[in-house]
Amino acid sequence: MMSRRIQGASFVLLAVLLLLSLASHTELDWPQTSVPQVQNLCGRFGAFISYWAFLFFGKSSWLWPAGAGVYGYFLIKGAPTEKKGASLAIFWLLLLCFTSGMLHLIWPVLGGPGGTLGMWLNVRLQYLFGQAGAALIFIFLGTIGIAGLMPAQTLKSAQEHFP
Repeated sequence: MMSRRIQGASFVLLAVLLLLSLASHTELDWPQTSVPQVQNLCGRFGAFISYWAFLFFGKSSWLWPAGAGVYGYFLIKGAPTEKKGASLAIFWLLLLCFTSGMLHLIWPVLGGPGGTLGMWLNVRLQYLFGQAGAALIFIFLGTIGIAGLMPAQTLKSAQEHFP
């Protein structure tokens, strides 16, 4: 079994790779096969990752390197983590749904900043609940996602200050 520091360093390196891939994304890269040389700093792999991330998640793709980097930092520092990886992943996905959905709700254009996920969620939720209902559901998802990612100690201290 890998030590926490090696796992943490792996997550930090993954965050750097994702950050470089997303930051150097250009529309001319993959899947445009007519371009002889890929412009992405991480090569064809980075072009592949950034293309699909922006297509599916839109601007919410920037949460992936942030989440991997923060998680890696906590593993390296040996910070106590009460939550297991599966529960963190669920809360992180709720946060991604919130950001993608809200971005598409604010800017409802095809291929807009919410990506395919935001568009799909909005079409379904607005059909069922209307625009205001969809916004409330996205706010609820974001609140649950953020609260679930917070350490339990932070939530306990907040309960003490606001009974």
